[in-house]
Amino acid sequence: MASNKVPLKGYMDGIDISAWQDTIDITKVPCDFVIVKATEGTDYKNRYFAKHCDQVIKVGKLLGAFHYANGGDPHSEAEYFIAYLSLTGRGRIIRSLAEVTGHGAKSGVIMCTVRPVLSP
Repeated sequence: MASNKVPLKGYMDGIDISAWQDTIDITKVPCDFVIVKATEGTDYKNRYFAKHCDQVIKVGKLLGAFHYANGGDPHSEAEYFIAYLSLTGRGRIIRSLAEVTGHGAKSGVIMCTVRPVLSP
């Protein structure tokens, strides 16, 4: 069972959450990190993103964010994601890989780091 203490050597346990888990209690989930869905395409923003991020930070777990690509222009979707992180004030907190995935993604799975764009 994982906790927010030092993980077992060699791996960490984590979960990803979205608006579907709007009532999740992070304190009751045995994990080391949480990756929260922020955006999808260029017109969807997770209305629980800030709430979820605040819960993760409050309990001292590692925090990441992801974007779900829905087949639009990858550059526009990445800009939308990064802009939303900045808009919500989470740009300086999130220092993880941004996952851009989706069934209709034109380029398959695209991994990009958001650190250079969001760091002060």
